[in-house]
Amino acid sequence: MSQRTSQKTIKKAYLDTNFILRLSLEDIESQYLEAKETLSDVEKGNTEAHLSLLVVNEFCWISENYYNVPRKKYIPWLMKFLLLDKVKIVEVKKDLTIKVLKLMLKKNLDLTDLYLYTTRGNKTLLTFDKKLKKLL
Repeated sequence: MSQRTSQKTIKKAYLDTNFILRLSLEDIESQYLEAKETLSDVEKGNTEAHLSLLVVNEFCWISENYYNVPRKKYIPWLMKFLLLDKVKIVEVKKDLTIKVLKLMLKKNLDLTDLYLYTTRGNKTLLTFDKKLKKLL
């Protein structure tokens, strides 16, 4: 006779930028409460949250340029969220994303520039961006 082990079914969710903005900003109560409920499921391990690096990039841009949230506030929140065990970044390893976010706290460059800088390897990064050229 074979023994059956009960395996917990984990729900998978694909998050967009507005979803994590509501979590971060807590500005639209009904949407924040819904997002908070999903976050609770992620923290408990009942839901696996997937998001694109493009969402991370857009989140940074909107937080800074539309909502005027300082990097020192939104980046630590974002890193804490991304470091949750059941949060997955689709295109790249999570540790690379965290490395780029940490650089954003130190350098006055955007996520895209710092991602290119970090992943260029032994290739020459061609740019006309004066701030990025200084870093090279």
